[in-house]
Amino acid sequence: MTHGYTGYRSHLDYLYLDPNLPPQLTNYTINGFKWGASSFDINVAAKQTTITRKSGGGENVTVQIAPGNAKAGSQ
Repeated sequence: MTHGYTGYRSHLDYLYLDPNLPPQLTNYTINGFKWGASSFDINVAAKQTTITRKSGGGENVTVQIAPGNAKAGSQ
């Protein structure tokens, strides 16, 4: 479930997501998703995905959104 709906792909330098829900679901939430030294809550909805960093070191985290997404690129 963490890899499918979020579209997570393992990369060491950045958190890569390509979120996608099947039409039967309108919302999917993962609490406590671990990446590196950080923990995130990820909410995938039909029109928007929200990524909230809940804990982790003081370092910035690069989030890469897949190119097929309207908000593609690094955030």
